[in-house]
Amino acid sequence: MCDNLITIKPGLPLMSIPTPDIKQRALAIHKAMAELKRLQLERLIRNALNTRNGPNSLAVKKLLPGDKVLVWRESGQWTGPYLLNRIKDEDCTVELPSGPTRFRITSVKPYLSDDNDTEANNSEHD
Repeated sequence: MCDNLITIKPGLPLMSIPTPDIKQRALAIHKAMAELKRLQLERLIRNALNTRNGPNSLAVKKLLPGDKVLVWRESGQWTGPYLLNRIKDEDCTVELPSGPTRFRITSVKPYLSDDNDTEANNSEHD
């Protein structure tokens, strides 16, 4: 006999017309996928709204008036050092050349004067 014969299994015709049963299944799958996508998006939004990944402000809250701090400015960099006047709740008052200015505690960080730490102070916004 011939060992090189390849058997071909019969399949669907190339231009088969979907039956109503197949159409119903496809519609049900489509609706289920849309519902699943909607639920996933709702969960992503809920998780994003409940996430609290803000900068750690504990180091700033431990500072005393008169300590040196750096301030994150709209220019996209840390500036300073400036003197810290006071901390009240989530606000810091910092003595700038233009006078005392209030900042959110997340925009202020301690000034570290050691040579190794100055590189960290010039890094991007934490």
